[in-house]
Amino acid sequence: MFQQSNLFDLFDLLDTSKNIIEEKQVNKNNTHEKAIIELINKRRRQVLVHSCIYYRLNDSLIDDYTYDKWARELENLQDMYPDLLEDCIYKDDFKNILVLRDMILNL
Repeated sequence: MFQQSNLFDLFDLLDTSKNIIEEKQVNKNNTHEKAIIELINKRRRQVLVHSCIYYRLNDSLIDDYTYDKWARELENLQDMYPDLLEDCIYKDDFKNILVLRDMILNL
C-alpha cells in the first residue's frame, strides 16, 4: 500500500510527465511551423526569381511544368497556413496574389 508521501510523489511525477509531453508537442508544432515557413519562403523565392528570368530576360532555366508545380504548391501552402504568412518573406508582395501560375509581379 502506498504511503501518502508516495502518492504525492506519484502525482508530481504524473504532472511532470504531462508537462514534458505538452512541451514536446509545442516544440513539435514550432518545428512544423518553421518548416512550413521555410518552404513558403523557398517557393516564393523560386517563383520570383524564375518569373524575373522569364518575363524580364525572356529566358528560362526550368520547364513550365516545374514552375507550375512550385506555384501551385505555394498557393496551397498559403491557403492552408494563412496565419503563418506574416512571418514569411515578401509578405506584402504576395498578399493579394491568388493565381501565381499566371501572376504578373511588379518586377
